[in-house]
Amino acid sequence: MAALTITAGNVLQATGATTEVVTYGATITQGQAVYLDTTTSTWKLADADATVLTAAVGGISLTSGVATQKGVVCTAGNINPGATVAIGTAYALDGAGVAGAIAPIADLGSGDWVSILGIATTTSNILLKINVSGVQVP
Repeated sequence: MAALTITAGNVLQATGATTEVVTYGATITQGQAVYLDTTTSTWKLADADATVLTAAVGGISLTSGVATQKGVVCTAGNINPGATVAIGTAYALDGAGVAGAIAPIADLGSGDWVSILGIATTTSNILLKINVSGVQVP
């Protein structure tokens, strides 16, 4: 499998979603995984290939924006990721070199920091229960 091909306009929070209004610290597109940069108190694209800190996913962006703009992030609950997902599959921050991307956990490879996002409950829903493991694939 590969990273999800997300249609930004189809990314939606669903029943039971928890959201947060945040300030972006980079250009963000709907459906990308983001983390809180505690140095700047802004949200940026999460990256499983960089550091344990940038892999500390805090949620999935529900709105697009650029640095200094407000945005909305889904931090837990049901989300339509804007792509077709496989029921029962665990999804994680993608480690294929594309910051903010989401992929099946089986796609992670050597050197990737593991941040599990959730499990697909339908072909258009991921139950977001983020687990930032702090573990790197050997």
